Amino acid sequence: KASPIDKLISRRDLGARLTPEEEAAVQQVVAGFTAQINGMASQHRNAMFQSAMDNFKQNTDTIMGRGTVWNPATNRWEQQGGIVTEYNGVVRVP
Repeated sequence: KASPIDKLISRRDLGARLTPEEEAAVQQVVAGFTAQINGMASQHRNAMFQSAMDNFKQNTDTIMGRGTVWNPATNRWEQQGGIVTEYNGVVRVP
């Protein structure tokens, strides 16, 4: 069974005239729905953006590696991970 506010919203959507009090009540409920939907859309947009950034970082780490580190045993900087392409076109994964 429809609530009184649902009935008012339906009446308004069908073009019926509402009293100023009824119209104010409907506008208040609709404004609440709009704010809730905007909040959900914002959360979804942020989650999608963060997911894309996480995937971008993972792909970058796979291809480029995670940066260089100093290896005191060899006395040089060494790459961590990544795909290395040699000048002769041979691809090797360290």
